[in-house]
Amino acid sequence: MEPDLEHKVTTREKILHATLEIINNEGLENVTIRKITLAAQVNIAAVNYYFGSKENVINEALKELLDKLSRTFDQLEDGALPPQERLRNFLHSYADATLAYPDVFKNFLKQVITHYNDHPSHVDYIKFMQTTGWRKLGSFLQESGLLPNDQLLLMKIVQLFSALEFPLLLGVQTREVHEFDYYDQKYRYQYVELLMQSLLHKP
Repeated sequence: MEPDLEHKVTTREKILHATLEIINNEGLENVTIRKITLAAQVNIAAVNYYFGSKENVINEALKELLDKLSRTFDQLEDGALPPQERLRNFLHSYADATLAYPDVFKNFLKQVITHYNDHPSHVDYIKFMQTTGWRKLGSFLQESGLLPNDQLLLMKIVQLFSALEFPLLLGVQTREVHEFDYYDQKYRYQYVELLMQSLLHKP
């Protein structure tokens, strides 16, 4: 059997990934077309061809991050697994996805909180969580019988996502102050188990 062909990274993908790396390492305000072209190993014409402007590159890069998060919800649809295992896989995937570019996601969350309407991607994130993210998880929990449809369900879901995203806002302080390394998968998945127990607890 021939080995699977590796996914060929397109020029557009290189530009988006390079932009996310720059935002992650240097901050949104320090993104320049020159830095993008050097990091992606492309010329300015390629950036202009695919995106037209620096603002469009940044917008599309942030959308790429949101798309990565939204795809984690697909784990809930794996009918070959029992509901609790699907939930666990989803939580693992979501937590891992936020750490693909942790500083981008951390700063993105801060911007959503303080400047909700200032950027199209901020609005997209809130709309996604309201119409798809929270709703999809809530429907899954009800339909699978893991949790009843009661007035506390939405509160539990909001609490869950808050707990998943708070370590990102703390950043390295989870290691330095709380002696808990969220960036280490072993500890991160232990944390997810505690969140699952809390979410599924029925008094």
